[in-house]
Amino acid sequence: MKDVAVLLAFMLLLPAVALPYDMGQPASSMACPRPAWTGTDPYFVPGDMTLADDGFHEERMLHVETWYYEALFDGDQSMVFIVTVLSRSDGRTGMAMAGLYLYRHGRLVAAERLITASFTASFDRPSVVLRDQHMVDGYHGREGHLVYDLRFEHNGTGIALHCVNQTRGWMGDMGRGWWLAVPELQVTGIVTMDGQSHTVTGTGYHDHNVFSLLNPLLEHGYLDGKMTSEHFSLVWGHILERRTRAHSFAVVSENGDYHPLGPDDVDLTFSSYVWDNGSRIPTVCTLIIHDVEHDITGTIWMNATTMHHIRLPLLRYWRYHVRVTGWLSSPTHHEAIDARGMMEYMRY
Repeated sequence: MKDVAVLLAFMLLLPAVALPYDMGQPASSMACPRPAWTGTDPYFVPGDMTLADDGFHEERMLHVETWYYEALFDGDQSMVFIVTVLSRSDGRTGMAMAGLYLYRHGRLVAAERLITASFTASFDRPSVVLRDQHMVDGYHGREGHLVYDLRFEHNGTGIALHCVNQTRGWMGDMGRGWWLAVPELQVTGIVTMDGQSHTVTGTGYHDHNVFSLLNPLLEHGYLDGKMTSEHFSLVWGHILERRTRAHSFAVVSENGDYHPLGPDDVDLTFSSYVWDNGSRIPTVCTLIIHDVEHDITGTIWMNATTMHHIRLPLLRYWRYHVRVTGWLSSPTHHEAIDARGMMEYMRY
């Protein structure tokens, strides 16, 4: 019963590695009020990360960690790859999952997952092995860049990707958990589907999360999104602390550095709600940035082109492919934005 209980808790906490349930499409616009943030300080203030920060966090007792990677390839292909462990502080006692999702034109075309109790997560760097497959291997390359090699193969579907960091990563405490992000990766490698392999190139994103087992009980969920353009990369989050209380933040990366933006600098609204799988969800996000101190301004629209819904007990999760338009300005660049991106909505 102990193993069953651990696996159940693991499944309840991790919708991103479940097999797909359904897909939907955005429809007509409907107005909907958004919760208001009532605090005065930014919720998330990032700091510099190291390679060891992206390793397993042995200082915590039983907890959940995820290493999440997404990539937008040329030819309107994309993928999401997630390795998740529910482990004691030794990084090898518990359960682990790996999930791979392949998309074409934003629509899911293949998905595989692997669940096992045989895993090892290293403390000193991002290195995770499941059933003798070295799925995540992070290290410093010859030119000093942070590099991730990703490998996964199951039932004729897999990846072998080489991801090289193009900017500075960041990390920080996130409510009852912790978040690290590497917002811009150059990705090359091979994708295999139905036993057939082809080469890919594109841009990617990585984050590493540490979750408390109490998150689904004490918080209501979150929305987040990211995009990369010629000069900028952008990550934003909207944390649903309760049904009537939330707040937003963003991190803009440029010229090898990053700029955190708190609730006073970010106005985030959602619109064009639709009913999808029994829930009313947004399909358009509008982000207005006005950071007077650092002279960073912009207006960004993220419009859903496709949505992938994943259902688990007590959790609802949507992964969006979005078209990103608008503009972003800093003291060194002013750029019109027209790009692809991804967005997520998790509701406990």
